[in-house]
Amino acid sequence: MRRSLHTLQNLDDLITAALAQTEEQPSMQQYGDTVVRLHLLRAEYDREERQNLLPEARQHRLPGRHVALVSAREAQRCALEGRAEEALEGWRDAVHHGILAGLAQEAADWLYAIRLVNGRYGPWMIEIDDEHRLAQSLPATGTDRLLDRVDDRAFLQG
Repeated sequence: MRRSLHTLQNLDDLITAALAQTEEQPSMQQYGDTVVRLHLLRAEYDREERQNLLPEARQHRLPGRHVALVSAREAQRCALEGRAEEALEGWRDAVHHGILAGLAQEAADWLYAIRLVNGRYGPWMIEIDDEHRLAQSLPATGTDRLLDRVDDRAFLQG
């Protein structure tokens, strides 16, 4: 266990150094997606980072594509924790902002995630293929594999 904590600290040091470099060099500001992804990576293990990042996205103080990325990541966390309603809300926000920002492939993947959560948690009275049809109507289609830790066969068996 001690080794994993040491490795996490090393990772955090690297992320901190990378973020500091982007702030110091104006030419690095063009890598906005990378910066947001570094913050999202840190948010995986740092609750304070997550609590700072989520309001930024929810209050639209980030560009639309970054709001989509943050919303999708939080939606995935909610789904893996069994908080289906919050997951669906997050992915719907991600789809909305993603489509507006030109992230058609990602939006299609998020639509499949919505479909997967609906299949797992319900309600079962809705038409589950709506998200599939929406994903297929986007310029690029999704992979249907956003939650790679979830096995579709488990859903079919009960």
